[in-house]
Amino acid sequence: MTGPARGSDPEDLQKYLSGLVAPLDSNTPAGRKAVSFLVRLGVEVRLQASLATFTDHLLRLLSETVGYGSVSLYFHQADSAELMLVAALGTRRLRVGERVSGSEVWGEAAAGQTVRAIPDASAASEARGAGSLLLIPLAVEGKVQAMLVVDDERQGAFSGEDITLAQVIRPHLAMKLREARLYEAAQQASTRDPLTGARNRRYFSDALEQEIARSRRYGYSFTLALIDVNGLKAANDTYGHLMGDQVLVALARLLTDNLRASDVVARYGGDEFVALLPQTQKVAGQLVMKRVMGRLDEASVTCGSAVIAFPARSWGLAAYPEDGATADELVAAADREMYRSRGR
Repeated sequence: MTGPARGSDPEDLQKYLSGLVAPLDSNTPAGRKAVSFLVRLGVEVRLQASLATFTDHLLRLLSETVGYGSVSLYFHQADSAELMLVAALGTRRLRVGERVSGSEVWGEAAAGQTVRAIPDASAASEARGAGSLLLIPLAVEGKVQAMLVVDDERQGAFSGEDITLAQVIRPHLAMKLREARLYEAAQQASTRDPLTGARNRRYFSDALEQEIARSRRYGYSFTLALIDVNGLKAANDTYGHLMGDQVLVALARLLTDNLRASDVVARYGGDEFVALLPQTQKVAGQLVMKRVMGRLDEASVTCGSAVIAFPARSWGLAAYPEDGATADELVAAADREMYRSRGR
């Protein structure tokens, strides 16, 4: 439905809003909730690179306008029939990131793409102690991408009007959510190295500047490590460039798997990678990198039928503020240490 032109008179605006929330009457409490939610959804909820921030904002808006005191958002997983909790507000019956297997009722709601109320949720394993549930499948172009679950400790808490209200706002929620996921995917692609999936140099440079500013303000230390795969050329010459690509992919994966989620792993260029370790002093950073190098000593790389030990590499580490106060100074210090390590 096309919105009213800017400057339209109040009567035209009222007609538009009434049509938007039909079959609810926009003058009833439920109708006013729907109008409030849809207006604020269009005005306040902006696409953001962080999908977690976006979904949290969405749930807060549902709570403030529609009155959902306890609401959770699950994404369908492409690799299984499970659903993963991505955001929750109110009673946290699961931790964000946990997966659940949808019950038959959940499956029916998703397959039929209709809102379902479960007056007595005691038999539903996903309810985790809730008295009743309201299941709101979010679908775009016939494909369910997520499930919004509202729960209440009381049994029979959701009326027919609650179901109608959810049906009215559901398609708008689904479209906004799809836009947010596409936006995040585009943002992620622009900051990732296409071969290895590690962050790219531009992302690292921004993250480093932010970490310097944060550490200067709060008096933190952090470390930066450069890793160079010295043996990459020999692997390329002996086994071909596909093997060399697999070496870089393996290094990115091992670094990511053995560092914290808050650390930044990036491909700095060619056969060089960089790791940014926030709030990490130099001695601790050295221990971390020695452990990672030990894992690489034990690692092998496979390409087709060929299997090789992980090629030789060197690394250097610099710490803020003792080795430098700017990005250029820190990278240069780590680079000098990395070249020294080649002779050791």
